[in-house]
Amino acid sequence: MNTKHAALPQISEAVFQAQIVDLAHLYGWKVCHFRAARSQRGWRTPCAADGEGYVDLFMVHPKWKLKLWVEAKSLIGKRTPRQDMWAEWLIEAGCDYRLWRPTNEDFNEAVAVLGGDKKEQ
Repeated sequence: MNTKHAALPQISEAVFQAQIVDLAHLYGWKVCHFRAARSQRGWRTPCAADGEGYVDLFMVHPKWKLKLWVEAKSLIGKRTPRQDMWAEWLIEAGCDYRLWRPTNEDFNEAVAVLGGDKKEQ
């Protein structure tokens, strides 16, 4: 079995996202996440203007002067068309955008990126 692409134990998107946030905090990142809330018309994430489909996590590292936009998905989760557009817009604007899933490869990338490739803190 190729462990580079092997999946971590089956976990939900919410659990995986929480793991990314915990890892980010471990390395000194500040994280912003807009949580969905139940409304009379179902689950909604409050946003205005062009915010529909915005990434799950926006992170900054004040000391390292880095910014990161992360979409966390489960192994089978798919981005919505608006999430695809945000990914395009962010990449075209030169932003560091990542789509991470709970695989060994993506988790190792998250450790490397969030750890600043072992920058001293």
